[in-house]
Amino acid sequence: MSQKACRFAGVVFDLDGTLIHSSPDIAAALNIVLVEEGLAPFTIPEAGRFIGTGAERLIGDSFAARGRPLDVAQVHALTARYVATYERRGSPDTALYPGAAEMIGTLRRHDIPMAICTNKPTAITHQVLAQFQLEACFVAVIGGDGRFGLKPAAEPLLEACRLIGVAPARVLMVGDSGTDARTAQAAGCPVAILRHGYSREPVDSLGAAFVLDSIAEVGALVLG
Repeated sequence: MSQKACRFAGVVFDLDGTLIHSSPDIAAALNIVLVEEGLAPFTIPEAGRFIGTGAERLIGDSFAARGRPLDVAQVHALTARYVATYERRGSPDTALYPGAAEMIGTLRRHDIPMAICTNKPTAITHQVLAQFQLEACFVAVIGGDGRFGLKPAAEPLLEACRLIGVAPARVLMVGDSGTDARTAQAAGCPVAILRHGYSREPVDSLGAAFVLDSIAEVGALVLG
């Protein structure tokens, strides 16, 4: 099948809750910082409530939920400690969602350019992609600590579209949350939202063009 026959000419993926189930390792790094600060840790499902809006929001929201609101300087310092802890600890309990690797391989064989656009810190994103031997599959990786800011701003997704060389209207954004849906809508990209991720909102209420039960469905959706 040629790319011209495909429904979409490029794909940009969110990471956490979309391609990878990473809440166990996010929770572990977060809990190390909380315990060091004399606060109680969260369960993995509890920590999942804070995923998706960037590391600083994760720290600020989680400390506030434990009754300790932070000022800006404290958020910066504790976020740096969280990121360093996450990098040092790695992602031993993170897994690809079933069918993700096969789907990425299928799109790559059909010459569909792909990128990652995530609010996860860039270094950790590269670390996780390398762990699953997926780095070479993506033309670009846009992390949440880069100069384009955080989703739901359109800029990081627009930069990903620019780097893969495809107009936003021809790029499918694949994510798992309202953050991803609003990012795609702001950038002018159609969006597919997965049911299995970390959305704080009902996925059927997000106005996505497509709502999918599995990441494995993306290949057929893109290739038409």
